[in-house]
Amino acid sequence: MKTNLAHEPPKLQATYRERMIDQKIKLLESALKANMENPNLDNAVGVAKARYDLFDFLRGGA
Repeated sequence: MKTNLAHEPPKLQATYRERMIDQKIKLLESALKANMENPNLDNAVGVAKARYDLFDFLRGGA
């Protein structure tokens, strides 16, 4: 039986950190996609930079 969940607080908006992580993951995904479609040095550098930016942000460097 399903209960009325009207007493639950509304879902909070994403924090700045969550939005930045999401943005950096999307950037990494697009860089990986570009590198898979056309593997060359420029795309490989883009993947490395996007990966570094994400990891650096996650550990608190940025």
